[in-house]
Amino acid sequence: MLAHHRNELICDLAEYYHILDYRRVPGRTLGILAVGLRADSRVGRIREGIKESPETMMLARIVDILSQVFTSDNETPKSVYNTLLINPTGNKDNTAVFKSGADFEAAWNKKR
Repeated sequence: MLAHHRNELICDLAEYYHILDYRRVPGRTLGILAVGLRADSRVGRIREGIKESPETMMLARIVDILSQVFTSDNETPKSVYNTLLINPTGNKDNTAVFKSGADFEAAWNKKR
C-alpha cells in the first residue's frame, strides 16, 4: 500500500490511529494496521475497488434499479454504480499478452 497509495495510507493512519509519522512505527506493525483499516477508509475503498463510501454505492445501485424500472424498453440507462467503480466491469484494461520477447519488442517500438 505504501508504494502505490502512500498519501491515502498516511491520511488513514493519521485519522484512524493518530499516527502522524509512519516512519517511527515498525514495519510489521504498520502492515497490520494498514490491513486492519475498515472498508470505508481511503485504503479500504481502494482495496474494495470503489471510489465512494458504501452508503453512496448503495444509493447509486438503487438509482440504477429505479432507472431501469421507469425507463422504456428501448433505452438502456447509463449505470451510476459502474461509474463509481475504480475498474468498471464493462471496461477493458490495457493488459497485453505476448508470446515471445520479439512480439513484445515489436509492440513496444510501435507505441513509440
